[in-house]
Amino acid sequence: MRRNQLTAFVTLCVLIAGSAQGMAINIILEALSATTHPQILDGTFSFDEEPPAFDATSAGLLSTLQEIEGVFEDAFEDAQTIRITYWWDADMTFCCGQSIPAMMREDVNGNLTHAIVRINPTVPYYIDPTPSVDTEFTMAQRLYSFGPNAINPAQQAARFTGAVPAVFEAGYNGAVVPGGPADGGLRDLLTLAYQEMGHSIGMNAGFTGVTNGSNTGEVDDGDYDVAPALVNGAVMAMLPRGGTQDPLDHLVGNDAVMANLSIGSERTRPSTADFLAIAAAQNWTQIDLPRKDFLGGAIWHTDGNWLGAMRPLSNDAAYVRHGGTVTLGGIGNVESLTIDNNSVVQTSNQTLVADEVTLLNTPGVGTPRLVVEQFGDLISERVTVGIGTRLEVAGTAEIDRLDIAVGGQLRGNGLVDMTDFLGVLTNDGSIVTSAPGTLTIQSANNLGVDLDGVGEDGVVIVDQGNLTIDPLLTDAFNSTLTITAGRTATFASNITIGAGGLAQLTGSSAGGATIAGGPLFLNPGGVISTTGLGVVANAAIFLGDGSISEVPAAASELRLNGDTFLNGGRIVGLGLARQNGRLFVGLDSEVEVATYDLDGLSGNTEATISPGVTFLISSAAIETGSDNDYDGVMNVNNGTLDVASAWRLDGTLNLNGADEGGGSHDEHAHDDGGSNEGNGDAAVLQGAGGFTLANGGQINVTGTALVDTSAGIDSGTVFVDGDAEFSGPSIFGVNADVEIDDADDTLRLRGQTTLIGPSVVGSGRIIFEDN
Repeated sequence: MRRNQLTAFVTLCVLIAGSAQGMAINIILEALSATTHPQILDGTFSFDEEPPAFDATSAGLLSTLQEIEGVFEDAFEDAQTIRITYWWDADMTFCCGQSIPAMMREDVNGNLTHAIVRINPTVPYYIDPTPSVDTEFTMAQRLYSFGPNAINPAQQAARFTGAVPAVFEAGYNGAVVPGGPADGGLRDLLTLAYQEMGHSIGMNAGFTGVTNGSNTGEVDDGDYDVAPALVNGAVMAMLPRGGTQDPLDHLVGNDAVMANLSIGSERTRPSTADFLAIAAAQNWTQIDLPRKDFLGGAIWHTDGNWLGAMRPLSNDAAYVRHGGTVTLGGIGNVESLTIDNNSVVQTSNQTLVADEVTLLNTPGVGTPRLVVEQFGDLISERVTVGIGTRLEVAGTAEIDRLDIAVGGQLRGNGLVDMTDFLGVLTNDGSIVTSAPGTLTIQSANNLGVDLDGVGEDGVVIVDQGNLTIDPLLTDAFNSTLTITAGRTATFASNITIGAGGLAQLTGSSAGGATIAGGPLFLNPGGVISTTGLGVVANAAIFLGDGSISEVPAAASELRLNGDTFLNGGRIVGLGLARQNGRLFVGLDSEVEVATYDLDGLSGNTEATISPGVTFLISSAAIETGSDNDYDGVMNVNNGTLDVASAWRLDGTLNLNGADEGGGSHDEHAHDDGGSNEGNGDAAVLQGAGGFTLANGGQINVTGTALVDTSAGIDSGTVFVDGDAEFSGPSIFGVNADVEIDDADDTLRLRGQTTLIGPSVVGSGRIIFEDN
């Protein structure tokens, strides 16, 4: 199911779910000049608005408070209206803000109705023009006991009582980014305003819900109790800081917004502890936390399984790091999802939508996983698979950007679909296939796949299912690609194996290990290595200068099924290489493998040697049979074919040399004593073992050609349309046919020659020399 098809459906589901979770508090912000606060109107208190020059119209203060208003109204979903009067107040004798307890007003039922926030303008502040984002600060959670940023045992004892979940968020803050817009010793106005607004909506000693003479206030028993339903049944509480100044309406610590704020340049936003302390003061029970942790149970859609007793929705950050497995019970739609601590999220047959997914392994044990099951879907703008974690795809994963970190893994037999114009897959870890079927990576926009990652150490293992990658690879692959028996890795666009790159084909007699698809480029330093049966079935195979295709073991076989362009690469080893696809030799090249089946399994492979190029076959055999014969078509175009072993030509050898003088051979006459010796423009056949022409084989000479090896013309045809020279020992048998086409065509026999009644026809000449 595509993203655009899901949008309306997901949005509708979220709206329905959201509407069922409460009406939310209503905060009304009122400037001092237009305030309706009763104690200001009745003259009990008198204040002047004194904005600073850097915020002369109080627009920055209002924008900051409106950001907080939106966050609190999203978080607290019990119905209540609170009016807050705000202003800059230079008459304050202390830094930096205040929500005056004496100005907390309640109705007859004890519901808070009015409060104030005043800010000292004599302090240099950072007024964030985009207060909803925190790019100017390095924000991080401080959890109770999980992760490297957890509070220590002494802090735990000073701040909490009871059975506190390990992932309970005690604080959420971050230092200023050096050199950023908030740097320079400025106090973050958003942080200060958060605390004062928190006091103004209930966490204030002037509010009877916090403390009162009847000992029925929230902290009259010494702590802020957390309703067990909000923490998956746990019994716990948070402790006030105590001391002489505002002892009851602050928490212990300096990383929570309702605790002791640092006077340094940092930002603190409300943590889970802050939200729940405010809620406890107001006796609110409908808490929609912006960051939600899964605490227990097995089903995603059971609200009580989540911290805050509400499952995460589209604006929420979801965390699954309790160490268990969570299964979707419907569509899951969150802003972000973090999976950690050996936890597992699995989709079942549902759809998970998350703008960003991050898999972490903070404790370094187990394997946190996101499992997109068969018939399940994942839709995400970015997925990061961290060290020691795994993304498993058996269904469909629509991901704009997929980053597989070192030690991370993508595994599966489903579909990874990158469709966004900015999409890319970067593999610094591993991509591993699963059975049955094929892991497919596709992109309608032909976006990039960096198969070996930024560090060029990402590996690909095709060992249980097949692999198909449709998009282009962004660069050469310089790591290890392993394909096992019966498996195929298909690169539809192309693949380049660069220096340090290795394609390890580990097949067997039961099934070859196959690499296929578009062109394969084996660059200098690149290696294809075969154990058992390996098959290279790409449409075009370019074996570049300095590359190695090896068959190390005698019992192993490499099949080159595509058109093969041998441009200086070496084919080596003790095993067998079969040239099933056409062969084009473009640069001097040597084949050293023990057996090089030059005409392939079909026996009709065509090979072509380019002008000026020497193709040396130093293999012990060019065929698997005892006849060591070649049945295909060999075109030597003004180049050299050098076969070290004794071999038999049952196919066709076309020796296409240049004409002497550079023109048509018909224009040139030869003296009887003439010779081709020293002519560098000839098509040359040579080799230490010599050859035999038999079984209807044919040698066709056009232009100038040199056969510089022993030749046994048992049967078949030698056709000369130019100037051919046999410089080695030659035997022409009774079943041999020799045709010298025109009067100016010549066959020169310079070595020891034996004629045993061959048929000789044509208008040309035979010249015997050195007999």
